[in-house]
Order: sequence, then C-alpha cells, then structure tokens
Amino acid sequence: MLTKNNRLNQFTVPNGYILTSGRLITVARPYSNDSAAKSLEQTLANAKTILNTALTMRNLIKEGHELAELKPAGNSPQIELATRIQSSLGDATKGRLSVLTSPIALTVDNSKVTSLSPSKSDMAVWIKSHDTPGSYIVLNGNNDETYVSYIADKLADSKHINFITSGFGGHGTTDRHAIATNKTEGDRFKELLMEKGIAPQRITVDPFSTNSGQNAINVADIINRDIQGGKPLGTVIVSGTPAAVFRQTYTYAQQLKINSETPFQIESFPFCDEAKYTTLADNLAIIREFSTTLNYLFNTAYLPSNAGLYPDAFFSSVLDCLATFADKLTADHPKDADKYGTVVRAIRTIDQQMIERFKSTQLTSEDKMAVRTVDDFFRSLFNPLELTFNRGTV
Repeated sequence: MLTKNNRLNQFTVPNGYILTSGRLITVARPYSNDSAAKSLEQTLANAKTILNTALTMRNLIKEGHELAELKPAGNSPQIELATRIQSSLGDATKGRLSVLTSPIALTVDNSKVTSLSPSKSDMAVWIKSHDTPGSYIVLNGNNDETYVSYIADKLADSKHINFITSGFGGHGTTDRHAIATNKTEGDRFKELLMEKGIAPQRITVDPFSTNSGQNAINVADIINRDIQGGKPLGTVIVSGTPAAVFRQTYTYAQQLKINSETPFQIESFPFCDEAKYTTLADNLAIIREFSTTLNYLFNTAYLPSNAGLYPDAFFSSVLDCLATFADKLTADHPKDADKYGTVVRAIRTIDQQMIERFKSTQLTSEDKMAVRTVDDFFRSLFNPLELTFNRGTV
C-alpha cells in the first residue's frame, strides 16, 4: 500500500524510488515530459518549490496523526462562535448551493478563455455526451469521500471518460466520514472509483498536490503527457466538493496550461445531492466559497479577471447571502454583531455598485480591503472547525 509517507519519499527522491514492503519499487515521478535545459534560476526555483511542498506534506502528515490521537474537543472561541450563530449562517446559505453547482462551460483557445451558456441536463444525457476518449474528469482533493462515491456511482457505467484523482490531503470539508491519515486523497479516491467498477487503467493518480494551483499544474502535466502520446483532448471536467466546484473550475481555466493546438473545453461537474449538504460545516463552506471567490477576483490573479465570464446569478447570490447574514447576525446575535462590527460594516459595503466597479476595472483599495476582511472572517470560522473532523487509518 502506498502511504502518505511513501508518496512524500517519492516526491523528494530524484530517481523516483520508494521503499515499500522491504523492497525498492520504481514509480512514476511527477508527470512532465519536459526535458528542456533550464537556467540556474529556474533550477533553483524548482528546488525551492519541491522543498516547500515537501515541508507542507510533512506538516500535514504530522498534523493528521496528532488530530487523530488527541481528538480535539472543538471548543475554540471561533468554533463556539460558529456554533452559536449557525442559524444566521443557515438562513444566509439556504438554497444557495445550487448557484455554485450550476453548469459552467468555458472554451480555452490558445490561453484565451470564453464562456458558453450550458443548460442543466439530465444525468443520462450528460454522460452520453461526455463519455468519450477525449474527456477527462478531475476529482480534486477535498477529503469529501461522499462526493467522490457519488460521482463514481453515477459514472460507473461509462466506458471512455478518463479519471484523474488529484490531491495529497490533510484538512477536510465535511464531517460525514473519517479523513484518512495514511493515504493521499488521490490514492484513496482511486480506491473509491474502483469499488464502483471503474477500471484502474482509466484512472491516473496525482498524489502530490497540496493546493489548487498545484492541482492545475500536475493535472496539466498528466494531460500534456497523454497528448504527446497521441490521445485526444476535448473536455476537462472539474469536480471538488459541490461548494468549491465553481471556484475550482475557473481556477483551471486560468491556470491549466495545456499544450493543445486546438481549442478545448473546461466544464464543471454539474450534479450533486444538495439535500445532503446542510450541516454547519456545509453552510460555512458555501459562504466561505462566496467570500473567497470574490476575494480571489478582487485581490489575486488566481482566477480569470474578465468579469464577463461569470454569471450575474453568482454576483447577485453573493450579495444576497452576505446581506442576509449581516441582517440575521445583527437581529439575532447583537453582541456578536457588535464585537465583529468591522466585518458587518465591510459586508454592508459589498453591494451592486462595488460589483459594477469590478466589472469596469475601477475597484478601489477600500473595495479590495472590505472583501478581504469578510473572507478572512469566514475562513477564521471554518479553519478551526475542519480540524475537529474525525481522522482515521481508512
């Protein structure tokens, strides 16, 4: 069995050898076929990236085992706050997951991204149109085995779709099952796909990604290797947790560097069982995705900057969600609203006029700071909560 420690060794050992069951086995290194000579500056930058990623992996392994052993009680001030105001979070996010899971379809042509207008289709119709040798579905690391099993079940009868499971793993997004401490997300997700009857030769594992940017880099290396081997590319289908798939799809549109001479599409996997996503963790994940996506649009280059690529329904839902939260918090929890007055006031400034300034590339420094303040708040609520999710040697 390839453990997280095996994968860490594989990532850091130049020749790609790992020690397992008392013997050395040669395994594939990260997936680039790029053998071009690199400058000293590039070589040093690559070495720094490898060292930083290896350190992150080591810390995630250590943290996971500590959490499994200590079984944290979940009584931090931020968790207590999230629990106390969960009705406000629930009211703000009710019915809004559907906006984040609505179909997204983008065409990438020589790095230029344009938006299509896909309609919601029946699962059987969707599978029929996407079950081709040129289709790849990427299961991004998120520790949400519930959703991976859902996708595996729906695509169990497909014949041609290529599967890429991408993620090292550490934290989680749901408390519905244990988070594996001894297997990477990529390796664990492959097991779940195979349990539903999907052939292992259709699944490529990237066990090295520790963030969304690395997901895109490593997935691109896998697909580029296939293209060099003569395989076609038509569509890259992005999946994560239902709340995150909106942001992740646009992340791929911005950061997936494919060596294709012909246009290809990037789409979201547009199905989920929304009734299962109603816990405190789920509601926090939804509102955090709204704030984080807006923060990334305003303050980073992680996502495409062209406002025309994003549906108006997304922006209107963000505004409604945040305004509802501020209203409910003020009405039902006045002491908390007063304590976090800076956040409430920042939310009040996020309005349609601010969205219009974004669309016309006229954002102010105050706009950017307000969105960052709100995102920092919701991240501060979710991050301690996910550390309480059960860990186990799955």
